[in-house]
Amino acid sequence: MTYCTVESDLASSGIDCYLLATDTDGLGVETAVADGQMTGQKVSDEVKLVGFDFGEMTGHNTVILPGLAVRLQGDMEDASGLKVKIGPPDSGRIPGWMEKNWPLE
Repeated sequence: MTYCTVESDLASSGIDCYLLATDTDGLGVETAVADGQMTGQKVSDEVKLVGFDFGEMTGHNTVILPGLAVRLQGDMEDASGLKVKIGPPDSGRIPGWMEKNWPLE
């Protein structure tokens, strides 16, 4: 359900990006993080599982996590070797966040 909302917000804003969904057993991001259903290691494993190659598919090695998943930043960086930025708490705020934070410096 969350995937559809985020994908719609990205598409309606004209933001060209890749979106990875992580199975949280039906829990929202904040609850999934608190319950351990969403961890930095799990997200890192999902990136590897789908075979996403940042060097080939993007000009950076940066992942943006939802603002409600801020606690995963360090674990995700350690598990994946990627740079992790924290986005807004909800997808409706992504366009404003992108204006302030993208492109990367």
